Amino acid sequence: MTEQRRAKLRQNTSPDYRSRQRGVGMIGLAALLCLGIFFGLIGFKVGPTYAEYWTIAKVADDISEQSDVLNGPKSRVYTSLQKAFTHNNLWDAKPKERIRVEKDASRGYTLHVDYEARTNLFGNVYVVTKFQKQAGAPGL
Repeated sequence: MTEQRRAKLRQNTSPDYRSRQRGVGMIGLAALLCLGIFFGLIGFKVGPTYAEYWTIAKVADDISEQSDVLNGPKSRVYTSLQKAFTHNNLWDAKPKERIRVEKDASRGYTLHVDYEARTNLFGNVYVVTKFQKQAGAPGL
C-alpha cells in the first residue's frame, strides 16, 4: 500500500468521518413510514371499490354485446344484469343503482355505468369515487 492510500484510510476512520456520513435519519424514516402507511390505507380502502367498478363495467360490456337481450323488454335486461351480478359475486350491488338503461332506436337499449361510491377513510374523512362509462364503448 502506498503512503497516500494509508493516509486516506486513516482520514476516513477518524471520528470526524461520522459527521460527513449521509443517509436517512430517524425523523426521515418515521416520515417515510407514515407516508407509506397513509398511501397503503388509501389503497386498501379504495381498491375494492375500483375492483367492483371493473367487474360491473365488464358485466355491462358483456350484456351490451347480446343483441337479443337488448332488443327485449327493459325487465329482461335488468334480469340478465342481476344474474350476471350474482354470477360475479356482486351480492350487495343492485343493477338499477349501478347501471342506467336507456332506449336506443338502433340497438334497443344502451347501458351506462353511472354511480358514485363513498368510502370512509378514517374518522369523518371520506373518499368519493364517481364512475361513468357507456357499455360497449372503448376504454374500461
